[in-house]
Amino acid sequence: MKNKLINMYFNASYKYYVLAEETGISDMEFDYICKELYDSYESLTDSDRALVSKDSLRAGTGFDITPSTYLQAGVL
Repeated sequence: MKNKLINMYFNASYKYYVLAEETGISDMEFDYICKELYDSYESLTDSDRALVSKDSLRAGTGFDITPSTYLQAGVL
């Protein structure tokens, strides 16, 4: 489940912040994904925690994600 949420988080962030496209999910769904990932942050894999910051999840944003992080996350 968490792996799916990580994928959804990165895909939606990439579409919104990089491509300036519709994400395919509502703002409410994105907020839910961020909250779930934030609440379970300590149980995420080390590699997932290295890609996403707890501060970004708390703020409900993917604005600070770098191109290299998208590459590592498998979005590019």
